Amino acid sequence: MKSFYTVLFLCVSFFLSAQDNDTSHVCSPICSHNFRISDSVDGLKKIEVFQYNAVYTERTKLELDTLIDGIRFFRPFEGISDLEINLGYFAAPALQLTSPIEYASDFFNASYMSHFVQGNNLPFYSTRYPFTLLYYSTGSFKEQQVSFLHTQNITKDFNLGVYLQYYTYQGEYARQENRGRKIAPWASYTGDMYSFHAYYAYNAINQHNNGGLLRDTLIRYPQSMIMNLDQASSQHVYQEGAIVQKWNLGSRPLVQDTLRVDLPKYRNALGHSLRYMNTHFVYHDSRLPESFYPAIYYTPQQTKDTLRVKTIRNTAFYESFFSKKQRGIVHLGLAHEYTQTAYADYAALFPKQLFNSFLYEGSVSFSALGFSVSNTHEYYIAGDRMSDYKIVQEIKKPFTVTNHAFSLGVAYKASQSQVLDVLQVYQSNHAQWNTQREPIFRQKISGELFSETGNISAAASLLQINNLLYFTQNYQLQQLNSRTFVTQLQVQKKTKLGQFYLDNSIIYQQTSSHALSLPQFVSYNSAYVSRKLFRNLIESTIGFDFLWFSEFNTPSYLPALGVFAYQDEISLGGYPLVNAFIAIKYKPIRVLLQYSGVYAELVEKNFLVPHYPQQSGAFSLAVSWFFFN
Repeated sequence: MKSFYTVLFLCVSFFLSAQDNDTSHVCSPICSHNFRISDSVDGLKKIEVFQYNAVYTERTKLELDTLIDGIRFFRPFEGISDLEINLGYFAAPALQLTSPIEYASDFFNASYMSHFVQGNNLPFYSTRYPFTLLYYSTGSFKEQQVSFLHTQNITKDFNLGVYLQYYTYQGEYARQENRGRKIAPWASYTGDMYSFHAYYAYNAINQHNNGGLLRDTLIRYPQSMIMNLDQASSQHVYQEGAIVQKWNLGSRPLVQDTLRVDLPKYRNALGHSLRYMNTHFVYHDSRLPESFYPAIYYTPQQTKDTLRVKTIRNTAFYESFFSKKQRGIVHLGLAHEYTQTAYADYAALFPKQLFNSFLYEGSVSFSALGFSVSNTHEYYIAGDRMSDYKIVQEIKKPFTVTNHAFSLGVAYKASQSQVLDVLQVYQSNHAQWNTQREPIFRQKISGELFSETGNISAAASLLQINNLLYFTQNYQLQQLNSRTFVTQLQVQKKTKLGQFYLDNSIIYQQTSSHALSLPQFVSYNSAYVSRKLFRNLIESTIGFDFLWFSEFNTPSYLPALGVFAYQDEISLGGYPLVNAFIAIKYKPIRVLLQYSGVYAELVEKNFLVPHYPQQSGAFSLAVSWFFFN
C-alpha cells in the first residue's frame, strides 16, 4: 500500500508540473545519437565526442549526455526503450524483442552483449581541458553502482581516457545476487603524417542462478517463492582490444582543424591493425536437481562447465582518399584470423580446437550527386573459414519537398558463415552435441524515410535466414534446414506540445518459422514535461515511459549454457512495463529518481520469461557530476 501512494504521488506531480513550464527541450529516454542535443553545461562545447567505424576511416560525432538519456547510459542494464526483456533483476541476461539471436563461438554471451563495453559502443574524445565524470546509483534490493570516466588531451592530437565501473546487487528473490566490473582505457592520436587508435575493454559478471520458480503458481505467494536452484552460479568474462596504425605516404593534408573534428585525409596511406577478443563462461552447480536438468552426463554431485574462446586478427591495409568529382575513401586489407576454443567440465578436459583463416577486407565510401554511399565487405579466401563472407551496402539521400526536409536511407546486408568449433562439437555435464551443420546464410534489405520537419520516421525491412541455429529446452543446439523470413514495419514519432513531449513508436513483425518466436507488435512510448526553475538555474523533467508487446511464445532461459531456448508451450506478453521518473540538472550535476515496475505494483506481477517473475516496484536514485577544468 505504501508503494501505491508513492506512485500516485509521482503521477499527480507529473500532471501538476505540466501546468506551469518554461520552454526547454530534453532528449527522451529512447533518444539515439541521431536525435541527441547539445548539453547546456558551460564549457562542454569544447569537448568533441565521437565513434569510429569498423576500419577507422570515418567517425560519427556524438553529443555529450542530455538530462535523462545520458544518465541512464551508465546503468549496467538496458532500459525498456532498448526493446528488451530480461529475467527481472539487475544486469540479468536480456532477450531482444525485434531481432533473432545470432550465435557464434561465444554463444554464451549472446544475451549479455548489451551489458559489455565493446569497440562498437566505446566513445573517443577530444577535449581542450581534462574532463571527469563521477557517477553513483543505488536502489531497492541493495543495488549499488559506481562509475568513473576521465579523459584529456596530452596535445591537440593525442587523447587518453579510461572508463571504470563496478556494481553489486542483492536481489528481491533468492539467488539473484550478482556483481560486475568494467575497465576500458583508450588512446587516440590523429596527426598529419601518422595516426594511432587503441582501446582495451574488460568486462566481468559474476552471478548466482536460481533457475526460476519451482512452480509458476508460487507467484501469487511472494513470501513462499521457492526457486529451482540453490547452489548454482556463473561467470562471464569478455575482453576485447584493438590497435590501429596508419602512415601517411604523401604530403600533409590541406585541411586542418584545432579539435580534429574531422579525421585527417591521407591521400595514400599504409596501415596495420591488431584485434583481439578473449572470453570465457563458467557454470558451477554443486547440487544438481534431476527435475530441472534434462540430462546429467558425468556426475550428479557437482559440475563446473567451462568454455573459452579466443580470436586474433592481424591486418595489413592500404587506404586512399580521393576528392575530385566525388569525395571518398577506399580501404583495402589482407588479414590472418586465428580462433581457439576449449571446453571442459570438472572431470575431463577436451582438446583445444584451432582454426586459421585468411581473408580480404575492404570498404569504400563517397558522396556524389547528393547521395552518400558506403560499402564494407570481407571475404575469407583461404583456411578453415574459406568461402565465408559479409557485405554491407548503404545509400542515403537528403531531399526537400515543398520546403520540408526529408532523408531516405536504403541498406542491404548479406553474410555466409560456416558452423565450426563448439557450434558443431560440444560436451559438458548438461549439454552434448556432435553434428555436421550447413553454412548459415543471412540477407536483409531495409529502408527508412525520415521527416525532419515532422520528426517522424517510417521503416521497413525483410530478413531471410537459411539454416537457422536455435536452442531447445533439452539443452540441444538444432539447425532448421529451411528458410526463415522476418518482416518488420516501424513508425516512430516525436512530438512537442509546448513543454510537453511525446515519443511514440510501434513495430509490426511477422515470422515464418516454427523455431523462431517474436511478438507481432512491440510499442515503446514516453511522455514527459520539462521546465526550468529558479531563474533557469535548474532544469527538471518529470514523466513516464512504458514498453508493451503482444503475447508470444517467449523463449526460456537455460542457465547452464547462458542462452535463451525456443519453446512453444508458454505464451507471455500483453501487459506493459511502466517506469516513472524525475530528473534534475543543475550545471554539472544530474539527479535521476526512477520508480520501475509501476504496473506490476499497482495491477499484478507477471512473468517476462517463463518461470522468472517480474521484480516488484522499486526505486532507484542516480547522481552524476561533471568536472571540466
